[in-house]
Amino acid sequence: MNNKQVEYEEYYKAIEDSSKAITLDPDNAAAFFRRGVAYHAIGRSDLALKDWDTAIEINPNNASALERRGRSHAYRGEYEQAIKDFGRVIQLRSDNSAAFNSRGHLYAHLADCERALQDINMVIELEGNHELG
Repeated sequence: MNNKQVEYEEYYKAIEDSSKAITLDPDNAAAFFRRGVAYHAIGRSDLALKDWDTAIEINPNNASALERRGRSHAYRGEYEQAIKDFGRVIQLRSDNSAAFNSRGHLYAHLADCERALQDINMVIELEGNHELG
C-alpha cells in the first residue's frame, strides 16, 4: 500500500493492501499503522485501535501510532490512556507540539490546571505565536 491510496480516500484498497503486507510479514509495524489509519477513516475505530496497538507492540517507539492511538483514546473518553500515549510521544519527540497540545487539553479537561498550563506553555515555546488548537 502506498500513502497515496489513503490520501485519495481509497481506504478499502488500503486495508486490502496492508492486510496482504501483514500476511507476508506479520511484524510489519508500518502496515499495521497504515491499515489502522484506513480503518479509522471508515469509522472502524475499534479495528484501528487494535492495529495501532499491534504496531506499537512491534515497535514501541512508533510515535505516529502512539499519537493516533492517543487521539482515538481521547475521543473515546479514555483520557488517562490518551495522556500516557501523548506522554510517550513527547518522550520520543520532545519537539512535538501537537502531542503537548493534545495532552494539555486533556489535563485541562481533567481540571489538572498546573499540568495543562505547562503543556500549553510548551506549545507556545515550540510554535511561537501561532494560534493554539
